[in-house]
Amino acid sequence: IAALREAEQNEIINEEEAVDLLCFLFIAGHETTAASLAGLLYQMAKSPKIQTHVRNYDDPDYLEACVKENLRLHPATAFLQSRDPQPGSCIPVGVRFAIPISALHSSPKYWTEPFRFDPNRFLNTDPEKNNLKAFMPFGYGKRQCPGMKFAERNIEALAQVLVSYYKIYLPPNSPHKDYLKQTFE
Repeated sequence: IAALREAEQNEIINEEEAVDLLCFLFIAGHETTAASLAGLLYQMAKSPKIQTHVRNYDDPDYLEACVKENLRLHPATAFLQSRDPQPGSCIPVGVRFAIPISALHSSPKYWTEPFRFDPNRFLNTDPEKNNLKAFMPFGYGKRQCPGMKFAERNIEALAQVLVSYYKIYLPPNSPHKDYLKQTFE
């Protein structure tokens, strides 16, 4: 909200545009935030030690790393559609392309054991070992989702409350025992 006020004061956007953007953030983010929370709870059910760590320790960095690792494994969208390339970029003007986020997030080129849930990937501060440019669940650069931090903080807050009050587990006959099945499967 502070950024919107500043943008309005600097006449980058007007009040009507700011209100529209806030409404969009609250409405558009509900489904993806709920799906991401469900994915995170699934990962915690499959990883009781991680769930216990989140429950027993007030460690916001670790919880944030859990959210990011979940978004790596279960991005809200499978790919990003391109905008028109800017003149001077390596992609010719007029060429349309897509960034396959799911493929990028599961590539062994960027991630060791890419299908393993490992929040420690996002606790590593060594730029040689973390592949943050290969991590873009909300897009990247100027077109990055404006609700990114809002969504991440909501997921963290909800997960912390749920894990604090409930033990999350998969029933023995769960169809998701081996992996989280998507609705289109």
